[in-house]
Amino acid sequence: EEAAAVTDLGTAFKSATSMRSFEEFHYFTSITTLPDEAFRSCISLMTIYIPKAVTTMGNGTFNGCSKLKYMVVENPDLVVEASGAMLQNTCTAFVPASQLDAYKANETWSALTLTEYTGIPTVTAQPASRIYGRLNPNFTYLVTGAPINGEPTITTDADNYTPVGEYPLVVEAGTITSAGLVLVNGTFTVEPASVTLTARNFTRNI
Repeated sequence: EEAAAVTDLGTAFKSATSMRSFEEFHYFTSITTLPDEAFRSCISLMTIYIPKAVTTMGNGTFNGCSKLKYMVVENPDLVVEASGAMLQNTCTAFVPASQLDAYKANETWSALTLTEYTGIPTVTAQPASRIYGRLNPNFTYLVTGAPINGEPTITTDADNYTPVGEYPLVVEAGTITSAGLVLVNGTFTVEPASVTLTARNFTRNI
């Protein structure tokens, strides 16, 4: 109830350098505008939930939030105005399904990774491949549904000399403790190495 009564953030969270996650912001249901530089220099902030009533983000709202990785935007009725908010283009924004296409068409928001917010954090291993005999690459993953609060581990049984073919990429929770986590394995492909045959010069006398 105390959070719901707040109508203006002011500078309460500016330069909150130790804040890593602000999921509780969801409960500030009377906030409609994020003030200029509201979260400026929150250098540890990785996850934030934007309340449903918010329609506008002020200038420099997220200036200096270089670690911001996940943002949930809950307003189901419109695209939140954020042209001057200095959003990080490395951030994944989870938005209502009803507004996903509009966010993708928005010049500011389209610079981010956009996905539907379902409330179910899902980690999917991305397909990977390499040539036979080479080292395995670093495996990557996609987060959809909702933010996660750690890092998964992704492994495969395929080594440098595993035969050509497809193998499972197995996703495990790793350091993630998010409730309701869904893990989706992927596919790792070992491709044939190219073989080059070079004919040697040969001469004979007649």
